[in-house]
Amino acid sequence: MFFLRLTVYRFFAQKDSVHLIELIPLASDTLALKNNTGFREVSIDFNYPYILAGLIGVLVVVLGTYFLFGKIIQEKYQLYKLKKAYKRFTKKYVKQLDDLINNKHHNPEEILIHWKKYMEDLENRPYTKQTSKEIVLNTQNEPLKISLRSIDRSIYGNFRDQDLIHSFQFLSEYSEDRYNKKVQEVIHG
Repeated sequence: MFFLRLTVYRFFAQKDSVHLIELIPLASDTLALKNNTGFREVSIDFNYPYILAGLIGVLVVVLGTYFLFGKIIQEKYQLYKLKKAYKRFTKKYVKQLDDLINNKHHNPEEILIHWKKYMEDLENRPYTKQTSKEIVLNTQNEPLKISLRSIDRSIYGNFRDQDLIHSFQFLSEYSEDRYNKKVQEVIHG
């Protein structure tokens, strides 16, 4: 904290007396002050160099993290997405299958469409646009062929038997197997 120092009086002292000399004469009290109480906006100073340095620092940290851990982070994120999609698929698929078993759900085509959508997302192949015959040609899987034929017979022939439930259970096992293979593919690059 600083104080303004003005010399108003100067002291001259001798051993027996003190003399005071006035350096600033007393101003008259007739001066009128000008009133200025209007609002005046003051610009805020902004420290651009510090903001720029901070942004560059954050950018360096983000890029450094990406170059050091980018592959690991991408792998973990892909595994997270796969696991989340598989859980969502399984939950809905099991509910639809239970409804079919308990005769609450009479349309097996909806279950098959749900399975095709999941497989399409998992393998990036157009399952929903393919017929069962085309899916079998692309996968070369004999148990899948038998299951899809049974399901098609149920959908188009309105024929339901115990094989239909086993066919849908096989589709669940098949999708779990494909999910596990995809997870291994992501882990091992």
